[in-house]
Amino acid sequence: MTQLDPRTNYFYSHSYIFNFGLPLKDTGAMLVTHVSPLIDLYTGIITGVNTSLGSGDNNAVPAGEGGIGFNISDSLSILASTNIGPEDSCGVPGVLYNCNSAMRYYGDVVVTWKINPALTSITEFNVIHDDGPFSSPGGHSISPSAGGLAEYLIYNWSDIVSVVGRGEVFRDAEGFFVTAFPGSNFDFVNCEYGGPPNRPCSTFGTGAPTTYGELSIGLNIKPPVADIFKGFVIRPEFRVDDVLAGPRAFDYNASGVPHSRTQETLAVDFILPF
Repeated sequence: MTQLDPRTNYFYSHSYIFNFGLPLKDTGAMLVTHVSPLIDLYTGIITGVNTSLGSGDNNAVPAGEGGIGFNISDSLSILASTNIGPEDSCGVPGVLYNCNSAMRYYGDVVVTWKINPALTSITEFNVIHDDGPFSSPGGHSISPSAGGLAEYLIYNWSDIVSVVGRGEVFRDAEGFFVTAFPGSNFDFVNCEYGGPPNRPCSTFGTGAPTTYGELSIGLNIKPPVADIFKGFVIRPEFRVDDVLAGPRAFDYNASGVPHSRTQETLAVDFILPF
C-alpha cells in the first residue's frame, strides 16, 4: 500500500497520513486485474501491517488488502485502497481487546490530476479505525478512529527545478494514533509487539482528541549528472506543524510533557541512486 522508497515522495518529511494512517510496508501476494482500460482491481492477502513472515507478526491472523483504480484520462486518475485485518498485539496481558478478532480498517483515496504540462495536483483522503476496545486515560473503553486530507501541488519550473507544496489536516479523534517514540530506534517496532518485557518501548502522545495541521514547501532540484546517477535529486524543505484543536503536542521533555502547540522544521536531503 505504502512504499518506503524515498523517490516516491516529493518531500524529505512525510505526511501524518503516511506516518499514522497507512501501513508502512506489508508482506504477501497481490493480484492486479486490468478489467478494462478504465478500471484496475487490486486484491491481496498479507501477513499483517508492518510485518514479515513467520514470527514477524504480533498476532496469528492474516489480513487482506485491495482497491480499485480508475484511469479516467491521461491527466486524471483515482485510486481507492483498503487494508483490513487484526493488527493488535497478542503479547499484552490484561487488555480489553481480542487480538485475533479486533479488526483494524485502513481506507485511502488518491486523486492525481495533471492540470497542465507544468502543474500537477495530488489529493489524498484517509481514514483509519480500530475496533479495540482499548482503555483510555480517562478509564473508559475506546475504539479509536483517525483520518485526514492532504493536498500536494507540484510545479515543474524547469527541467531542473520543481516547486512543491503540501497542506494537510489530520484528526486523531481519541489521541490514539499520533505518537512519538523517543526511547530508541526499536521503540516503534517494540510497541507494535505490545511492549512486552523483552521488547520495552516508550511512546509520547496526547491521549486526547487532537487535530493537527501542517504546511510544507520545498524544491526538487535535479542537476545534470552522469547516467549512472540518473535520478539524483536534492530536496530542501521548510515545514510548519500546528495543533489546530486539542492539547499541546510538540516539544516533549524527558517526562513526556509537551510544551508547544507548533513546530517548525528546516531540512534538506539528497537521493543518489546508483
